[in-house]
Amino acid sequence: MALRTPPRFVTRTMVTTFSTVVLILAAVFVVVSFIVRNRVRETVVAHLATEQTMLGTLESRRAREMQAQVDTLAESPTVKAAIDTYQAEIATSGDRRRELLDTVQREVDELASRIHPDVVAVSMPSGSVVATAGRRSGDWPRTMPGGPGNNNDFVVLPSGVFRVSTAPMTLGRDVIGYLQLGSALDAEYAAQLSALSGAGTVIATHDSVVAGTLPVDALRALTPCTQTSPCVGFSSM
Repeated sequence: MALRTPPRFVTRTMVTTFSTVVLILAAVFVVVSFIVRNRVRETVVAHLATEQTMLGTLESRRAREMQAQVDTLAESPTVKAAIDTYQAEIATSGDRRRELLDTVQREVDELASRIHPDVVAVSMPSGSVVATAGRRSGDWPRTMPGGPGNNNDFVVLPSGVFRVSTAPMTLGRDVIGYLQLGSALDAEYAAQLSALSGAGTVIATHDSVVAGTLPVDALRALTPCTQTSPCVGFSSM
């Protein structure tokens, strides 16, 4: 008995139906993928915005604590006595001047041994740095960054970026010098922020990326900040 061939109309209908189902499924897949991708992106953006807010709060508190600390340290009677004596006898012979500088340095070293800063520095009223101590003291310039009485929160040096707090040292109404605390915004600091946030951290100035916890290729591809002060931001890992 011969097999019956399905009518051409039925075949065309089946092909059309199948094609329509495939197209609908493909469209649904594209739409679902688009929705999921947008939701993932929105979730990541919201997470990073939250982390950025946390960072801003953390940095503001850190700046206040540094300023309070440097204001207290600037009242150290032994440091003020050493810098006052140095100023009074600055015109003396080389050996005596070296002895006076050594005295100032010992007092600054004593401060550093108590608070373990990245940098603690003492400057003359003119801005000339006479003594430094701390983990990054070798990176500090011989002239007070920003000039005497500089109140900038950040300074960008060839050796890196530092958050800085400054306080005058006074005797009566006279300013006899300035005391500065510097905290480095370096790879170690970026790692600390990443450990707190769980996100990648990038620290950049207006012309370069200073440090970060992202892969090297990702850091090289980043665009530096367009603002004049350093910026710290989070990025998804």
